Amino acid sequence: MMPRLIFPVLLLVCVVVNICGAATLHVAPGQSIQTAIDSASYGDTIQVAAGTYFETITLKKGITILAAGPSVTTIDGAADGSVVTSIGCDPNTVLEGFTITNGTGKFQQQHGRAYGGGMYCNASSPTVVNCTFIDNTAYKGGGLYNEESNPVIDNCTFTDNNGTIGGGGMCNDESSSPTITNCTFANNTAHRGGGMHNEDSNPTVVNCTFSINTTRGDGGGIYNRRSSPTITNCTFTKNTAGDMGGGGMANHFNSNPTVINCAFMENAGGDGGGGMHNYYDSSPIITNCIFSDNTAYEFAGGMVNESDSNPVITHCTFTRNDGGGMLNDGSSPSVYDSTFTANSGYYGGGIANEYGDPKVANCTFSFNTASEGAGMYNLSGTVTVVNCRFTDNIATRDGGGMFTHSDVTVSGCIFTDNTAADSGGGMYNTYGNQTIGNCIFATNAANDGGGIYNTFYSNPGITNCAITGNSATRYGGGVHNAARLAAITNCIIWENTASYYANEIRCQYNGYPIISYCDVTGSGGSGEEWDETLGTDGGGNIDADPLFADASNRDFHLKSRAGRFSTMIPIPWVYDSTTSPCIDTGDPATSIGDEPPGNGRRINMGAYGGTRHASRTRIVEPLEGDINGDGAVNMEDLAIMAADWTETSSQ
Repeated sequence: MMPRLIFPVLLLVCVVVNICGAATLHVAPGQSIQTAIDSASYGDTIQVAAGTYFETITLKKGITILAAGPSVTTIDGAADGSVVTSIGCDPNTVLEGFTITNGTGKFQQQHGRAYGGGMYCNASSPTVVNCTFIDNTAYKGGGLYNEESNPVIDNCTFTDNNGTIGGGGMCNDESSSPTITNCTFANNTAHRGGGMHNEDSNPTVVNCTFSINTTRGDGGGIYNRRSSPTITNCTFTKNTAGDMGGGGMANHFNSNPTVINCAFMENAGGDGGGGMHNYYDSSPIITNCIFSDNTAYEFAGGMVNESDSNPVITHCTFTRNDGGGMLNDGSSPSVYDSTFTANSGYYGGGIANEYGDPKVANCTFSFNTASEGAGMYNLSGTVTVVNCRFTDNIATRDGGGMFTHSDVTVSGCIFTDNTAADSGGGMYNTYGNQTIGNCIFATNAANDGGGIYNTFYSNPGITNCAITGNSATRYGGGVHNAARLAAITNCIIWENTASYYANEIRCQYNGYPIISYCDVTGSGGSGEEWDETLGTDGGGNIDADPLFADASNRDFHLKSRAGRFSTMIPIPWVYDSTTSPCIDTGDPATSIGDEPPGNGRRINMGAYGGTRHASRTRIVEPLEGDINGDGAVNMEDLAIMAADWTETSSQ
């Protein structure tokens, strides 16, 4: 009796599974994938065997179509429209493992054009995995076209596709926001956006590679128009653009992408911006990116920012770009904590600024070359440069470190070992107002004006700077000045050299600067002994060894028995056996600024006067908890204590 009871129960279970469970359909070569799709219901899976299927298919919502892999399974559209069409599908609609080829796009009657050669998506969000789109063509979106669609596209390859006007590999249009991960875009072509064209769309692109894509217009790798994608961990290599440029990426007409941890290498960008071109109110946020070995026909192989494009650029590297690292034309980017090295251009090897108000802080410019402004070139506008280092830059004419033909504020910067074949090894100033404070100009070289060259048309104000060890093969080892209204205050101008004459300061065309509260070699100091060939004695000047901490190693802090700042950590204050005559001898009308406790209530001369690294006048009684000895107990002391927490003495 037991066998008769068991058999009906087992039979009933199989019937329930067959009725309620999702079905799996199989398609073999010679059969139609579309027929299987038409027969399937939501949740069903279609397994497609290896082979080539000459047809076009339209996806159905909630159906999964799995192939044996793109290397062995191909859908060939036979040049008869879009190979794959997806309209109104959800993320549970899956297409996986195919090569999709020979598509010519879905014809749009209202536009008279065909879109989406390989795949066309409209109001659709399918999931496309491990597919290869190759040799497809369309007006927009040779490989894939998204219209009001948000598909997930993972581990796919787009190669040798063509978009007549845009998006050789892919075009995202009309408020599409696809998520694209682990994909490769290679050898695609278009008028704009060889690899990808985004228009009024905001895709997310992660871990993708764009290489050897080309455009006749803009954006070899990616072209964005009124679009703000998020692009992370992507590589743009050997892409090419014409016209306005952007070999790697072009952001135009209010496009504001976020670009993080990306590399732009060996791209070529038409007139400008081999790596990236930002145009017409486009202000991307660019972080931790590399721009290297990019080229442009005219300007800035690395990046061009044009027509009120104001990107924020942080922790980026620009190196070996031909045409210059960056051009800002009528734009005001903010550039922070970035490096410009070994770039070359006619104007501005590192950065060229024209008619804008850029802000550059905590950046390094080294080994760049240009005719003028090897490190930085400024033309018109108002430029702010803070805490930057310019070293080993070479100008074949003027301005080894910086060339300025604009209003500029330069503070807390270091100019060392820059050279100019003509004038201004460290800095060349002409036209505009130059405010230069707390800077170091050391061991720069030029024909005239080894440290700084001021033309007749400039209006420099130089305050609390150290100008030392610079050289000129003709005149003005430290400063060559023709400016009528130049003022030099609280500076140390010491032991510069010139082969002809005027080691420290050369005055030309009656350009006699007003020199006040400065320490100048051989000046005789203020009063009857003052050397009038240096400029006008504004009072308070001295002629005494400034007692730099270690000039040979570029340490221009002032020695002090009461303590000077040092780079030694965690105790940054060193006590000397002597005290510099430049301590507490600056202009008494100048604020002491951030000078630390122990100051004499009068600003120091030199590059650190008025800063928290100014040398002290008197010894400060130690405060309990003041670990770094700066005369205050604050978060810096807490950080030092936290770093050493649980550590024990070696003794």
